[in-house]
Amino acid sequence: MCTHEPLYFTSCCQQQICDKCYCCENATRYTCQRCPIQINLVKCKICNWILCSLCDETIHTDKFKSHERASLYNSNDEITKQMQQMHLLDEYCAQTQQALENHFHDIQVNVNEARERMLKQIQIYKAKELDQMNQRIVQIKSSSHIKHQPYQEHQFLLPNSEPVKLMLNQQDYVKAQPISPRRPSTPAKRSQSMKKIEVLEEFCQTLDKRKFTSFQSQHNSIQLKWNNCLQKVQYQLEIGIGMRVQGVEQFKCIYVGENPIFQAKDLQPKTTYRFRIQAIQGDKKSEFSDTLSVQTLYLPSIEDSQLIQRKFVSSSEIHMLFERPGVVLGTNQICFGIVSWEVKIIINGSVEDLTASLVIGVANKQRKMVGCTINYGYQRESLIVKVFVNMDEKFMIVTSKINPQGEKYSLSGPMYPAFQNKNAHKGSGCKLQLTF
Repeated sequence: MCTHEPLYFTSCCQQQICDKCYCCENATRYTCQRCPIQINLVKCKICNWILCSLCDETIHTDKFKSHERASLYNSNDEITKQMQQMHLLDEYCAQTQQALENHFHDIQVNVNEARERMLKQIQIYKAKELDQMNQRIVQIKSSSHIKHQPYQEHQFLLPNSEPVKLMLNQQDYVKAQPISPRRPSTPAKRSQSMKKIEVLEEFCQTLDKRKFTSFQSQHNSIQLKWNNCLQKVQYQLEIGIGMRVQGVEQFKCIYVGENPIFQAKDLQPKTTYRFRIQAIQGDKKSEFSDTLSVQTLYLPSIEDSQLIQRKFVSSSEIHMLFERPGVVLGTNQICFGIVSWEVKIIINGSVEDLTASLVIGVANKQRKMVGCTINYGYQRESLIVKVFVNMDEKFMIVTSKINPQGEKYSLSGPMYPAFQNKNAHKGSGCKLQLTF
């Protein structure tokens, strides 16, 4: 809008501009529709006429005075307000766009930082794994080199004692601490080299207080194990005699030797025994271990089963008669030592099934039998079968009149005495007399 006089309202750009400042060519100026006056114009909103002030007073009289009229010059103010609102809207849009760009930029920066941290952690973890793998390779190479070296003399200085010389068999030591290249160490577990150092330090403490590591019991024997050392040392195992003198429990020695495993035999069934162990090296003795209480099992017997028609148990023998085919186990598990028993097959008259047979031997918890098959269908007299089980060397020998030389079987894991009847008829026609 110019500041010259007189001003005219144009229809093209909707502004008040003088004749000299027309904004565009062929600009049309508003003119009163009743006279040629072009200034001080108003527009009637009812009649829709554009009139000058004089014509407006002439026409809008009486009842037409109530018509609402608007000055054309006010349209410029409305346009100016709309332009200002549009300008504010443009500024708001620009600010919103800038805020969104800043927000997405911050998100991208955070994503990049997180990615860098993750890549850095991956690189650190990869470096640790490679370092541990290299250590494992070095250990494997060193262990393979140790296996070909002879005994070497090592000297260890014990606390508050003189130096002790130890002949270390490195080959046996490596076997005691196997190294598996398939399972690399993890941060949650100690490395194999640290375990070797700790074991070596433990083995050097020959006069430390010992402790029992495991025990197993049967009806007349108990097997004990305790921690050992690499140095040559003797052990003294004592058993409680069941009495106290002035409130002190009394023990007697039952074993002196270098083996860290001992089997106490000829014990009473269902009886609790107490043991303690100490190490001896020359004139020096270690402290006694904590006392261990172990209870023996009941006398051997046969499990209650619907396969057996009747069962009679005496102090020395077990008598039973099979009712139908199946497997029957003994009650006591054989875990160690030497165990033997005798089975006498007593024939009661003639047997209807000539193919009737009985498997005598041992079985595991899943009732998988290992033993000798005795065909008693054609027998007319009693037959004695002897079973010899050596769980220390994992074998069993079954002898009978049919095979006096005996059949040998390999065993694995704890076993139970077992008997399997294979007679297809009701009533086996034979009775078993067991002696453990």
